Formats: sequence, C-alpha cells, structure tokens
Amino acid sequence: MQHRPEQRDELGTSSRLGEAQQQKRVGRVAQREDRQDDEIALKRRRERERRAVIIKAEGEVAAAANMAKAADILTNAPGALHLRTLQSINDISSDQSNTVVFAVPLEILRAFEQWSKPPKSKA
Repeated sequence: MQHRPEQRDELGTSSRLGEAQQQKRVGRVAQREDRQDDEIALKRRRERERRAVIIKAEGEVAAAANMAKAADILTNAPGALHLRTLQSINDISSDQSNTVVFAVPLEILRAFEQWSKPPKSKA
C-alpha cells in the first residue's frame, strides 16, 4: 500500500496523537491506582493505630489489676511494705550514679532528738 508524502505526514501525526492519548489514559489509570494504593495504605495505618490503642488500653487495665492485687497483699501482710521498701532501696543502691533521698516525717526526727538529750533530773 503506497501513501503519498502528505498522507504519510498525516498518518504520522495521527499515530503520534493516538500515542499521546493512550499515554494520557495510561497516566490517568496509573494516577488512579496510586490514589487507591495511598488510600489502602492509609486505611491499613489507621487500623494498626486503632489496634495499638486497644492493646495499650488492655495492658493498662491488666497493670491496674496487678497493682490492686499487690496493694491488697501489702496491706494484709504485716511488715510487707517495709520489706518492699528495703528491696527497692537495695535495687537502687546497686547503681552508684543514683542518689537516694529519704522522706522522714518530722515526728520521727523529734523523737530522735528527745532520745539524744540527757534525761532531766528532778532536783
């Protein structure tokens, strides 16, 4: 099939236009797929975050229940709180970089002051 030179130019132009339109269509499809991929990724991220919040809340509930049990045990066992305090101090003291500050009620300090004073004579 022989084409005249002007027909060849027209055929070349039309084929280039057809290719450009095809590329535009492919580009639109690719953009649509990219948006869908982004939406899917966003949905997955939101679902992971939702599950993380639920898992964290369940962990906090379990921790609160364990602390309540520990408080009951420490309340019911005489001397248990004192032993736990000593154990915590022992754990802290193993690291030389820590400074331990004791909170001592003033009444106890005043009692020590009275013990250290010589007894008053009744003369």
